Amino acid sequence: MENYFRVSYHQYGRKNFDQTRHRHEDCYELVQTWVDGGTVLINDRLYPICRGSVYLINAMNIHSTNPPCPNEYERSVLTIDRSYADALFKVLGLSDYMDQVLIANSGGFFRLDARTAELVDSEYKTLYSVDPTCEREKTVFVRAISTILPLIINRGAADEANNTSISRVLNYINSHISESLSINSISEATNISKFYLCRAFRKATGITVMTYICEQRLAIAKELLLETKESILKVALTSGFINSSYFSQLFRAREGMTPSEYRRRYSK
Repeated sequence: MENYFRVSYHQYGRKNFDQTRHRHEDCYELVQTWVDGGTVLINDRLYPICRGSVYLINAMNIHSTNPPCPNEYERSVLTIDRSYADALFKVLGLSDYMDQVLIANSGGFFRLDARTAELVDSEYKTLYSVDPTCEREKTVFVRAISTILPLIINRGAADEANNTSISRVLNYINSHISESLSINSISEATNISKFYLCRAFRKATGITVMTYICEQRLAIAKELLLETKESILKVALTSGFINSSYFSQLFRAREGMTPSEYRRRYSK
């Protein structure tokens, strides 16, 4: 990220909203929604969209918000540089908790009552007026985050939308992501008809089954490229791609660079 954070306040409609492919590098998102209905997909979990609720998202993982009426979708989004956020979590004594939510679970859902939602909203409004390039205003940012996190954490994380047929599909895909997957094999394994599977999956997640599989494999590959010294071939096969040639071709088409270039640019 160019700055350590950015925020959009009560944003409407489709602007900067990508239902088909949604992932970012090295940042976390705190999304507060202001509509009811639809679902939020975070990695392999589905959560309900509820007015005033907050979603913590490890944005490196695939995620999408799927409201019933995208043109009327209203939300506030706070995006924080991952390194800066991790340091802040440590100062606030929240590292272990945030690691569980953002790293182990890729994110979490926090249903807020009306009063708490208003308090969180007021902090978003404050952050919207902060200049992230001004060093003196960092104290305002830290104070706002120090207010928001305890407010939502004290509400407890929920996982209300996980007991659905599509959740079974998501769990199956992620458990077999390195294997050969097709609509037929997923349908047979989950005992869900192909027609219902394709239609319900897209309605719930905003993307097709095969797009989800491809994005998950790319996310795994990117992590392997950064965290290991495995060859491109090994990374491709471990991620579930049939060969390194197809993997490299797809990676370049999606990321604008080869896997090797990505590793050189972002590896620590």
